[in-house]
Amino acid sequence: MNRLNPATALLGTPSRRAALATLLVGAMALVSAVLPVSAQAQSGSGTALTEMRSVESFEAVSVSGSMDVVVRQGAQQSVQVQADDNLLPLLETVVESGRNGPTLQVRWKRNGGGSWWNSQSIYPRTKVLVTVVVPKLNAVGLAGSGDLRVESFQTPSLQLSLSGSGDARLEGLTTDELGVRISGSGDVSGRGKASTVKISIAGSGDVRLSEMRADDVSVSIAGSGDAAVNAQKALSVSIAGSGDVRYSGEAQVKSSVAGSGSVRKL
Repeated sequence: MNRLNPATALLGTPSRRAALATLLVGAMALVSAVLPVSAQAQSGSGTALTEMRSVESFEAVSVSGSMDVVVRQGAQQSVQVQADDNLLPLLETVVESGRNGPTLQVRWKRNGGGSWWNSQSIYPRTKVLVTVVVPKLNAVGLAGSGDLRVESFQTPSLQLSLSGSGDARLEGLTTDELGVRISGSGDVSGRGKASTVKISIAGSGDVRLSEMRADDVSVSIAGSGDAAVNAQKALSVSIAGSGDVRYSGEAQVKSSVAGSGSVRKL
């Protein structure tokens, strides 16, 4: 009587053994790919430190990652960063050329693997805050889950772009032209005064500018985002989706709605 080898009984036929070997090799490759990423994760020390950064002059600010940024108007340019002391060397503040002029880039540096550090590999234990003072500002952008605040600014034109889940607040803004572009779920709010406001929403983000008094306002929504505006002379609305526009003021209204969206006076 032939006795079956226990190992043979467990592994079965040669084809089954080959399949199991393939699965084992794949699992080992997956583990080896994941381990370096985990090894590169950085946790904050819990000790907050503030430092001033020296950078070239700039007229726009672009923020990438999960951090808070405050931009104020002032005669003397300055950039101040606050974070865990061991994370400060990883926080990059550099000026690069951009479509809106020299742009201050605020982001995490590249890690040893050539990828950008991000909120999945940086774990701060204290608040990450960047405070920017600049005489002139043409544009601000936020990509990620941080918060952006622009305070008490007078400028001929300001372009604000938001991508991701971060929020932006415009506090005390005076401008001839304000452009707001949202791609994602982030929200924009603010108060101030503008001659012209142009809003574009792609996604579920909301714009709350009922305290931003403007003469002419245009709103374009593709998705479920909502907008609240203050228009005194003219309001142009285009909606494709379920987004809603609420307005105050005595503007003449022109609207085009495809979907369940609506335009209504507050």
